[in-house]
Amino acid sequence: KSKINIMAIGSSSTYRYFVPAVLYDKYGIYSQVVADASTSGKMIKYYIAEAEKRYDPDMYVVELRWFIKKQVQPIRNKRNLNNAYRDVIKIKTSSIRTSAAVEMLNIGLTGDNVLSAAELKQSNPKWFDTSNCTGLFDGSDKLNGYRISAGYKKLADADYSGVTAKKEFSQATEADLRSLLEYCKSNGIKVLFTLSPYATTEDDMMLHNQAASIVKSYGYTLFDANKKLGAIGIDYSTDFYN
Repeated sequence: KSKINIMAIGSSSTYRYFVPAVLYDKYGIYSQVVADASTSGKMIKYYIAEAEKRYDPDMYVVELRWFIKKQVQPIRNKRNLNNAYRDVIKIKTSSIRTSAAVEMLNIGLTGDNVLSAAELKQSNPKWFDTSNCTGLFDGSDKLNGYRISAGYKKLADADYSGVTAKKEFSQATEADLRSLLEYCKSNGIKVLFTLSPYATTEDDMMLHNQAASIVKSYGYTLFDANKKLGAIGIDYSTDFYN
């Protein structure tokens, strides 16, 4: 196994904020990021399972932003399904990949089957639409699926770190979060859960507080950087990644 001290897993906020080169230069810590735009929180436990098999990191840093921002999860729409396919094929052909496909893509198989990327792509042609991938899988898209947008909005430079109230997650989102936590706890996985800084709303912060409470109930810690904006000194006009 290749030795990695820390593996950071999540969506776009993870690969934007977690920088392995800085961690190594300052502290001599070997780390790796496994993240992509809009990666579903459902995938995290499968990435951990694959990492345990191949790398055995000392610990994981798991970003929970997806659970805050994806209260409504229309996983059956075309874009989300193609994203889910993209996430599943990152895992090498194994029963872990197949288990992920069963949950993420609603493929009627058991975890004992092993699917290749080609078999995954053909397993449910009714929803898989390569035109929506714009060359992502055949190599013709030089932007690798990303798009340049001229749209922008001014972010509110508001600090809701003093909010203590909680807000319930949707039933589906809470079930996904608890599934991840239960997997980590039952397998003795060392994890620091995080919420990286972004322009929150009061409702967001209430969800943060609810997430912290749920995470704590499983014996883990949630480090919410949005509670430390003053110490970080973030300026949303220059520092916010999106």
